Formats: sequence, structure tokens, C-alpha cells
Amino acid sequence: MSTIKIRYFWVIGVAILLLASISILGASANSNIDQIIDPTPIVEKNSNEAYQPRIQVEQSIEPSSVTGGPDAYGYEWDAGTYGWIDITSTGQIVSFGNADDDFNGPIAIGFSFPFYEKNYASLYISTNGLVTFERGTSDPSNRVFPFIDEPQAVIAPFWDDLTVGGLINSGHVYYQKVSATRFVISYVDVARIGGGVGDTLTFQIILDSSGTITFQYSTLNGTLDSATVGIEDHDGVVGLTYLHNSDMSALYQQALVFSRPSDTNHRPKALPIYQGAFTVNGELELTVKVYNAGDVSEAYDLIVQNSNLAWQLQLYDSFGQQITRDTNHNGHVETPVLAPDSEYIVIARFIAPDGAGEGSTAAVNLNVATLTLPSVVWSVRMQTTVPASFAQAVKDSGDIDLRAVSKYGQRQITVFPLYTGSSMGVQGLAKSRYMMYWERNGERFESGKFISWTNIEQAVVNDFGQDILNATTVTNNSQVANADQNVFDSEPVSAMTSDGHVGLAWVRRIDRQSDNKSNFNIYMAVIDSDDTTSFIKSAFRVTPNENGWAGFGDLNIPKYTNPRITVTPNNKFFLSWTDEQQTTSGTKSNIGIAAFNSSGGVLLSARNYSGLTSIAGNILYRYSTVLGLADNRILLGYSHFDVATQVDVPGYAILDTNGVTVAGGDPRLLTGVQGQYPVALQLPNNKIVYAWTMTETENNSIISSQIAYVLINPSNNYAPSPHLELATPDGLQGDYVSLTQDNPGNAVFTWIDTDIERNLYYALVDSTGALVTPAMLYYEIEPGKALLVNQSGRGNAFYDYRFGIFLPLTKR
Repeated sequence: MSTIKIRYFWVIGVAILLLASISILGASANSNIDQIIDPTPIVEKNSNEAYQPRIQVEQSIEPSSVTGGPDAYGYEWDAGTYGWIDITSTGQIVSFGNADDDFNGPIAIGFSFPFYEKNYASLYISTNGLVTFERGTSDPSNRVFPFIDEPQAVIAPFWDDLTVGGLINSGHVYYQKVSATRFVISYVDVARIGGGVGDTLTFQIILDSSGTITFQYSTLNGTLDSATVGIEDHDGVVGLTYLHNSDMSALYQQALVFSRPSDTNHRPKALPIYQGAFTVNGELELTVKVYNAGDVSEAYDLIVQNSNLAWQLQLYDSFGQQITRDTNHNGHVETPVLAPDSEYIVIARFIAPDGAGEGSTAAVNLNVATLTLPSVVWSVRMQTTVPASFAQAVKDSGDIDLRAVSKYGQRQITVFPLYTGSSMGVQGLAKSRYMMYWERNGERFESGKFISWTNIEQAVVNDFGQDILNATTVTNNSQVANADQNVFDSEPVSAMTSDGHVGLAWVRRIDRQSDNKSNFNIYMAVIDSDDTTSFIKSAFRVTPNENGWAGFGDLNIPKYTNPRITVTPNNKFFLSWTDEQQTTSGTKSNIGIAAFNSSGGVLLSARNYSGLTSIAGNILYRYSTVLGLADNRILLGYSHFDVATQVDVPGYAILDTNGVTVAGGDPRLLTGVQGQYPVALQLPNNKIVYAWTMTETENNSIISSQIAYVLINPSNNYAPSPHLELATPDGLQGDYVSLTQDNPGNAVFTWIDTDIERNLYYALVDSTGALVTPAMLYYEIEPGKALLVNQSGRGNAFYDYRFGIFLPLTKR
């Protein structure tokens, strides 16, 4: 059984094949493209509206009627005639290495099985109630179809965290080719992980050589509202979900049939369905693969919809020749005739208008239409912008990197290889230098025990990638940890005063092995930015929990986590954190604060902010952020969590550096929104950008997350503007936003997806709160790898471009 990880998914709806058979499109070959109904609306030039793809939140999905579909390929589902096929005495038992989270295969089907545009001779069977064709999967985390990440090429009669046999149940999975045209897979007496005695499930898949798929359900016991039923193609862009995380008890002794379309002749396909990247030095090239997923040879029109006609878009083939072919003389260039299962590479070259500055943006739909049946269209979307200048800290392929971005080029600088921690950040210094800091884990075996620790380390580089200071330790717990105590420093955050002193704060957790109790405190050090190996004040404990050790059942012992730090113009450090304690009435959680001068001298000793008081077991305050304002006040942001509804609402208050709420700055919650992980930035006009992860909940669980922001006006009693959501254009979940400022005084947003953890996003907001560049993808990593960003709002920094030689974005 895998570790429980809450995951949220959106159905990607950027590319849709609009089938003539269902009469969605009626445009002829000579029709103007504006007549085509496209699923991805164009962002008009100078529009302040963020691009909103057609997406579906992964909330519970119930069958809409007695039939469903079609999906983009043409599959539909319908009720079938139930007739269980018993293969327990004649079929082959599937052998799994583990009863939980395993698969077996490839297993021969015995005939060619057509599934979407592919034909398969074998498949893989998973313990978790699904079969796949391209490769095996043991993934227990069910989700809505389609989804861009593995597993793909999926048939799922009951995808959930199931177990097959072992010590948990007596279940088996059987398979058999029962006739020349039918192959059966039966899950018999299996169970969902954590189910009770008797909570068994028996269901089967029947594959017909025609491509018809039948699910049958013999027994359904236990939890029946946490599975996914459906199918998905091998690219993860087309699929059909019958239900997801909703009650499926009505399927008891029923048959569900997924029917393949009878006509599969005209099936254009183009990938990827969405791309985004920065245009630097005036040009950008993106690659689109146009693919014939149908059964007949044909050519395709390449129809361009451009949101900003000041930008040019030119199409080239893989040989670098501009595509000019237009055999039907309709004004749209076209591909050559493609045989079934063949592809054609299209290079889309964006050319920015002369003098295009930061924020100049283009969004393009490239519609691929069949020449012989022009109403059949597949659409892909591309976005680009001239970027503002900023620096981004990111873990990329295991390394800690600094990405320096401007309209003149991009650099990716490897600061530290083989990173093993879970948090890192960046602090901009004077003279175009950057201090990167991170966690580094260590372990040794001594006296028959493993002794573990985590250190905070740092390095300094300049924006040309030159090492100013190689990796060095800020804290060294390898000598502090011993056979009874493991010592972990984590969650580092930083801020720098105008006199060049860097405050670095973190959590120190000590785990005592003798009694399984832990001690949590906030620590801080003050570092000289001119020589970051020089401590103005070495590591010291901020919070008063020197002797508070908490284990199971221990009450009223503070657990200090989530540190945040900022500076004021008069060179004071101000810190906040979460103070969580267990009480007889349940959990309580308050926001702690403290202040120090630039040398680390105490100005305000650690205490809880008096303007917010947690009600144990009812109202919790957590996920704080702090921002030093131009008038030497402090914005304190936080999340107000209602235990009963499991909903976070972002709020903020305005304090002085003594922790006292100022006039007009009383704590207030934003109305009409949910969310957590706030972060703030004050712009040169004194307006405050306040951003957070906006969440949506269903049945006390988060089902979606995107970035949102308001603009707070200090001259109007710190009143917020209406919020604006920055939905990711590929439909994935967005989280962990960081903010920095560019030279003109705009707010630069960067964040990551938390579904596949491979995409970085960007948006640009001006000093009035208007959206200059809508949310767009600006960097992605290949499948099988993952990105990591700072989760405390300290993931990016100001970057003042200096002329230099820009090399390609490869690691040095």
C-alpha cells in the first residue's frame, strides 16, 4: 500500500476533436475560421481576462444519464445485457509479486484489439482494478479521464486502491480468451485497502475484437464512492469517464458497454495540446506533431487563430522549409497526405513585433482540419510572451538551479547537484548576486542505530553563473545528532535589510528516540551579505520551547512550524510562524510573531499575535506570511481554517513592529474565496499584491487549487480589490506562488503544478492590479522527472539584466 497522497486533477480540455457525426461543426473548406466553434477561447490583445480552458474539476462525477459520450475519438457508453462469464475454473490466475499495488504483463490477448487509434496484442493487469496496454502500472491514485500523466492507454472498470489476495483477502484475478473474438479478465473477491470483512468486489472486463469493451459487476461491497470507471487513450488527451468518486452501487449485477465508433476514418490529432514558452530576442519556435489517427490517408489544413496580429506566426516543416502548400486554395496551408499512423512535424515560429516590450503576448490556436471532411477539427493552443526579468530557484532533475530570465535570454545555473532535501529558496543580494539556500539530509550508522540529521546550506552565484561562494553549511547537525536524538533543520526562509544583513529563519525539529517525542522551535541567524560565511549573529532560538517535548497524547506543548520573515525600511526583521498545540478540546493553532534589529537583537520577543485567537477544535490560524511595508508597518497574512467545514479562508492584518494592530488594519477575511499559502508584495506605488492558492472543496476535501490575487490599497484603509484567479492554461492544479518585482514595477508571479510537478507557470500584473500577461506555462520538464520550488513564497527574486553571452538552457 502506498503512502497516502492527496492528489487533485482536472480534465484537460484544450484539444477536442469535434466530430461531424454529432454536428458540432458545420464549416465548409472555404468557411472563415471564425465560424468554427473552438473549445479554447482566444485572449484578445490587451484583455485583462485570463485564458480559461474548458476544464473539469476532479469532483465526484456521476453518470449523467443512461448513455454517455462521445469522447473526442467517438467512444460512447451505454447499459448492456448482464451475463456473467465464469472463468474461475478455466482461466489463468494472474500472479502478482505483491497483493497491493502491483501489475503483471505483458499478457497476450490472442487477437488484435483496436483501442482508440492503436491495435494491441497484449496488455498489463494491475491489482488496482485497471488494465493498460503501453506499460504496466501499480498506481492506486484514481483520477478523471483524460489526464496527461501516466498511466495511459487505460481500461478501468474499478480503479481504486485495491488488494488481491495475500493476507488481506482470498481474491484472485483471472484471464482467458473465451472465444476467437473475446478476452475476459475477472477480478474475484478482491477488496479495497482498509475494507472490512466481507467488503469484497467481483467484476470483469470483456474485450471484443471489434473494439467493444464491456464491464460487468457481480458483487459490490464496502466503499463504493472512491473509484474511477472509464477509458483513456495512449496520449492521455482523449478519454471517457463514466463516474469518478461517486456511488457505483447501481452497477451491481449490471453491464456497462463502451462502444468504439463504427467510422474511424477521419481522425486528425496534434500534440502537445498546449504549449507555452518565453520569446527572447524576438523569436520563439515551438514544435507540433500532426498525426493521422484515422484509417484513411489524408491531408490536413493548418488553420491559425492569432490573438495578437502584431505578432507573426510562420509554419515550417522539419527540414526548415516554410509550409506554403494549399491545394484546395482556401487560404490555409496544409500538410502533405499522411498515411494512417504517420506524423508530420510542424515548427511554429513566433516573431514578436519590433520594439515589443515585457508583457507583449500572443495566444494562438492551431486548428488541424481534415481536407476531405473540414468539420472534423483538432485544436492545439500555444502561448508566448516577452518576459519580465526575474530569477527563479528550482530543483530540476535532482539539482538546485537558478534560472535568470529576461527578454534578451535565459540562463539556467546549477548551484548544487544531487539535492536531497525538500525545500530551498533564493535571496537577491547586491551586485547581481544571489544567495541560494536549501536543506541537505545526512545519515550515519553508529552503535547499531541510524542517526539522521538535516543541515541548512547556502551558496552564492552571480547572474552569469559564476560561483562566488561554493556550498557551505549554515547549520551543521551531524555532530549534534546522536543515538538518542535526530536533528532536522527545515523550511528555510530569508529577507535582507537595506544595510546588507540577511536574516535566515528555519524550523529545528529534534526527535528523541528514547520516548518517541519531538521538540519544535524556530531558529534564526543573521548573515553578512558581502561575505555570507560571516555571521553577524550565529544561529539562535527564537521561540521559547526549549524543554517542550510532545508525543502521542501530550497536551499543550507547542509545535512551531512554517516560519516567515520580512524586513522594514528602517532595518528591522519581523518573523511569523504557526504555533500548533493539542488540547483537551482538540487542536488549536495561532500565529506567532517576533521582531529583531538588523544585528539580531531582540525588539519584540516571541509571542502569539493578539488579534487572532484560535478556538481549539473549531477555528485555527495558520500558513502566515509577513511583508514589511514602506511606512515601516507589517502586513500579516494568514489562513482562517474552520475545522467543521474544512475550509481555509485567506485574511490579513496590518501591525506595527511591536505586534500591535494599527488603525484601519484590523484582521479581515477576504469574502467569497477560499485558500491558503498567502504571499504578498508591495509595489512602488505602495499598492500591495496579495496572492494565495485558491481552493475549492467538496465533502470536506480539496478538489481543486489555482492561484488568485487581490490588490490592497493602503490609502483606503487597506481595502482589497475583487479577486482575480490565475487558472493554469493546461488545466493542472496550481500551487506555491512566489512574487517578485521587475524594473518597471510590475508584479511577477511564478508557481508550479502539483499534479505532475513538471510545469512552471508565469503571469505579470501591473501596478493597478491589471493582468498584463495571463497565466501561461513557461518551463516544463520531461516525463519521469519532477520539479520542486520554494513553498514559502521565496522562490523567485528581482533580476536586473546585464549584457552577457546567453547559452542554451542546459546545465553547466
